[in-house]
Amino acid sequence: MSKAEKHGARSNRAVLTATDIPIIRQQIGAGRSYQQIATRFGVGRQAIYTIAKGINWKHVL
Repeated sequence: MSKAEKHGARSNRAVLTATDIPIIRQQIGAGRSYQQIATRFGVGRQAIYTIAKGINWKHVL
């Protein structure tokens, strides 16, 4: 698998896993701030934003 094909948890730099994404989406839907969610999962606010907007982790339902 080439570097371009690695995404999600397969990335060497991944902090989140596919099991985290539905939980994050649920918390977004419940009205939690991106910063609160980011702090809980040990990632930056931008990571949560890209999940919320469907930019990253769109392959996880």
